[in-house]
Amino acid sequence: MCLLFMTLIQVRYWAILRSCGGDFTIWRVLRAGFIAWFFNTSLLGGVGFLSGDAIRAAYLMRGNNRKTTIVGATLLDRFIGIAGLLTLPTLALVVGWNCSATYFEGSRTIAVFYGLFVAAGLSSLLFFVALAWGRLTAVATWAVAGGTGFFWLARIPDSTSEAAGWIFIPLVVALVAPVLLPGGRLQKSLNRWGQPGKVLNDLISTVVEFRRRPGTLSCAWLLSVAIHFLWMTGVFFSAQAIVIPVAPTFMQVWFAAPPANATNILPLPASGLGIGETAFDTLLRLCTGPGGATVVGGAAAYLTFRIVMMLTALSGAPVYLASGKSGPWKKTGGEGSNSAGEES
Repeated sequence: MCLLFMTLIQVRYWAILRSCGGDFTIWRVLRAGFIAWFFNTSLLGGVGFLSGDAIRAAYLMRGNNRKTTIVGATLLDRFIGIAGLLTLPTLALVVGWNCSATYFEGSRTIAVFYGLFVAAGLSSLLFFVALAWGRLTAVATWAVAGGTGFFWLARIPDSTSEAAGWIFIPLVVALVAPVLLPGGRLQKSLNRWGQPGKVLNDLISTVVEFRRRPGTLSCAWLLSVAIHFLWMTGVFFSAQAIVIPVAPTFMQVWFAAPPANATNILPLPASGLGIGETAFDTLLRLCTGPGGATVVGGAAAYLTFRIVMMLTALSGAPVYLASGKSGPWKKTGGEGSNSAGEES
């Protein structure tokens, strides 16, 4: 499962990279991804974008002139990955509504926390809707989604006032996002900054141009949801495999895992070891098992799956050793360089 999880991440990145103009084979991207996974996970060197993403991008940049395209695609891949993670809480509300109502009634704090996650997921969706189809379409989408969410919240006693305030965050995103479009005030302002402004404009253009490919964007988004769902399923299987007094149900893991996994987005040393485990354990303790017993052992289940991930990531070590002179820290005129051309 872990190998499938990592392979799908690199397939998503490859599709985004190709759509942004990067001419790389799937094997080259897989090789760079597994090497980055090894350094980021097995060696506990993860500090977000500064480690795994940076190593993968550096590997692909060697012998290639489209450095801005690679960085832009890397940023976009990270954004879509986060958007997929933020989509899971909304799906949890839809699939397990009866369970979620009980879950939120037990803690108003978690209702507010979950409201923020749902608002962030909707914001990421409206960001691209506003870029592709304009503010009016984005605001209409916000009205439908926000109205539905408000109706659901109203069914949970005393939760509406705590969580409803987040619903205006996506509206702000929908109104502000078009500022990034080519020819806008932001682009004109950056042009006055000289070379740094040009680089920023190129990065923004790489991301914004993706709005013209809604099919690829939708597939990448769905793939991100599937990737995080696989990861969540792995945590559930880990909880069932170890001996804990009260094992969580799949729905309980679904509610607790996405917020806990969000801690891995933060640029924390050692890949945030201990932070995600604590968050997952805390959220699971809000749930109850048979007979009203509190669900415990969340930290052990999370850590078990992390260890499995670390061991599986060792598969990147032979890939790194076999890369030899064509590795990420060596100049090469190999694959991908002949079609890079001049940076546009």
